[in-house]
Amino acid sequence: MDNYQNEQNPMTRVPDHLKAEDGTIDISQRRRLLSLATIIVLLIVVIIAIMISRLGLMPLDLPATQALQSLQTAWLTAWMVIVSIPGWYPWNIIIVGIGSIVAGWYWSLRIGVYVFIIASLQALFNWLIKNIVARPRPSEPLVDVIKLETGYSFPSGHVMFYTIFFGLLVFLILRYVPRTAGRAIVLLMLGGMILLVGISRMYLGAHWLSDVIAGYLVGLVCLGWVIEVFIGHVESPRAN
Repeated sequence: MDNYQNEQNPMTRVPDHLKAEDGTIDISQRRRLLSLATIIVLLIVVIIAIMISRLGLMPLDLPATQALQSLQTAWLTAWMVIVSIPGWYPWNIIIVGIGSIVAGWYWSLRIGVYVFIIASLQALFNWLIKNIVARPRPSEPLVDVIKLETGYSFPSGHVMFYTIFFGLLVFLILRYVPRTAGRAIVLLMLGGMILLVGISRMYLGAHWLSDVIAGYLVGLVCLGWVIEVFIGHVESPRAN
C-alpha cells in the first residue's frame, strides 16, 4: 500500500523524462552539463569583471542605456518602475515571504522552506559578488538616473533575484500545477517579469548592460543547480 501511495504521489514520483533508458534517474548527465555551464559562465563573468575594472565600461554599456532611455515616456517609465518594484526593499521581503508560504501551503512545508532558503542564499551570493567586484552604479551625466539606487552594480541583484526566485516558482508550477488558464496567466506574468527586469534596470539608470548580462548568466546557472538539488534532495530525497 505504501509503495502504491508513493507511486501516485506527485511529490515523490519521478517523471519519466528524468529517467534514463533503464528506468533510473539520469543524474550524472544533468550534473555534467550543469558543471560545464557553470565553468563557462564563471569564465565569462570573470572576464567581464576584469574588463570593467580596467575599462570602466564595456563597449555596449553606454549605447544600450542611451538607446533605451531615448524611448522615455511617462507611461513607459511607470511600467519600468512597476517591473522593478518586486526587487526593492521591503517588497522583495514581502514577495519572498508570500511565495514561501504559498509554496509551503500548496505543496509541502519542505518546499516552502526550500523556496525561502534559496531566496535568502541568492541575496547573500549577489551581495558577495558585488562587494568583490565593487563596481559603481551608472551616474549622471552619462545616463539619466530615474531611480537613484545605493550599493554596487555588478551583477544586477534584481536580475539574479527574478531569475532564481521567479524561475524556481515557474519550475514548480510547470511541474505540479495542472494546465489551466490560470496557470498560463501566472506563468506568463512570472516569465514576463524575468525577461523585462533587465530592460527595466537599464532604462531606470540603475545598471549597465554588462551588469544585466552577468545577472542573467549567474542567475540561470544558479537556477539550474537549485532545480537539481530540488529534484535530488527535496522532491525525492531517496531517489539517489
